[in-house]
Amino acid sequence: MGATKTHQYSSAEINSAAIAKALAHPARIRIINLLKESSFIRNTDLIPILDLSKTSVHAHLICMIKANIIEQHFFQNAYLLQLKEDTLISFSKRLEELH
Repeated sequence: MGATKTHQYSSAEINSAAIAKALAHPARIRIINLLKESSFIRNTDLIPILDLSKTSVHAHLICMIKANIIEQHFFQNAYLLQLKEDTLISFSKRLEELH
């Protein structure tokens, strides 16, 4: 979506599109499932779990952070990742309203 076209959409529509884009990859769904199982995961722990390069994992995390699905906290030379379940719950409710 071009930057000049955003005026015609509500902020809820733009946010929903960002979340949908962030959910559109199996690695990101896996990250969400892993974060649902534990409160925090270190970003460096995801590399062997996902069997992806450090750069790929970083790119996936950035996409999810921008969509407000996860948040990161710096602690002892690593980032601790935490799922923002409220974002996913509100996105799910918006999807239900479409029916």
